[in-house]
Amino acid sequence: MKRDCELQAQVTQERRLREEAEGRAIAEIGEKIEAERREKEALGRVKAEKRGKRFAIAAGILGVFALGLGSLVQLRQSEVKQQQFLTVGAMIGKAEQLLETHNELEALEASSLGLKFDSPFYAARALPL
Repeated sequence: MKRDCELQAQVTQERRLREEAEGRAIAEIGEKIEAERREKEALGRVKAEKRGKRFAIAAGILGVFALGLGSLVQLRQSEVKQQQFLTVGAMIGKAEQLLETHNELEALEASSLGLKFDSPFYAARALPL
């Protein structure tokens, strides 16, 4: 009987130790799974930050490019406008010179050519007809 009690105690102890070992193994597996999940989340955040940085860089480059292109267009427009002013100024100068030399018909013709440009510069300096 004493032997049976000892055997029973030993079996109970072994079962308790086995259950504790299984519990620790299950806990370790759970911890590993949780660590992997946290690692994946961290990698996801890093990737999202990299994507955001790339997008910001691309947007910055595109913005600078657009500003440069806009500046070039504006520069070209001002060059065209300056050329028109010079052309109209030359026509007005020619018309004034013709008028001073009493060539009214040619002055009128040169003055009307300047009207084609429809420029505020021309309107300010136009000869009275």
